[in-house]
Amino acid sequence: VTPTPVSGALTFTTLTIGYLNMFTTVLIGILTGMGIDFGIHMYLRYLEERQKLKSVDEAVHTMHSSTGRAVFFAAATTVAAFFVLIPTEFIGFSQFGWIAGFGMIICFLNTYFLLPALLIFKEKILPMKLKLSVVSDPATFVVKSKRYPKPWATLASFGLFSLFSIWALTKIEFDHDFRKLSSDRYGTLALQEEISVDFGVSLSPTVVYANRPEDIPKLTES
Repeated sequence: VTPTPVSGALTFTTLTIGYLNMFTTVLIGILTGMGIDFGIHMYLRYLEERQKLKSVDEAVHTMHSSTGRAVFFAAATTVAAFFVLIPTEFIGFSQFGWIAGFGMIICFLNTYFLLPALLIFKEKILPMKLKLSVVSDPATFVVKSKRYPKPWATLASFGLFSLFSIWALTKIEFDHDFRKLSSDRYGTLALQEEISVDFGVSLSPTVVYANRPEDIPKLTES
């Protein structure tokens, strides 16, 4: 099911943004790797129910009502994590969050609605061969549950950490100097900076690409 939502995410990108940048080009691999998790969990739950001699309808219903709900919340938190990048000033990260967030939504919707149809279609063409297995009496199993130690302390610590994270979020600034990502073992970057300051010239000219000619004045003013 994964190739379908990935192509859907690229279609969504074409309709909304129209292009990929140096950061969003890696999203095909990211969406493929993360989007396939939804199908894996739901399909394994379907197999589990079928091995219990449940009908196709019952297995699909259980898959949706139980595992589907958990997968929904997992997808929601992932989408929220990507959407956090949208308000950033750096357009590369902003578009990354936009495409990845909506791409995960498309992955989830395709898995949630398309996977059951594919399973039913597969069962009609090639029915699953179920094997009877001997299961012990469930009454003989005793499940021992332990109370989580100090839940309020954990909740309070999590709350304090969340408040600190919100405060620290206001202190974060974006550094546009990508030269700091490079290794400067021999001090060439520092020397390059001194030459640029002393002579008033830049030794690392930047090429800016504009999609429309009317955007050039805005780029030269910024």
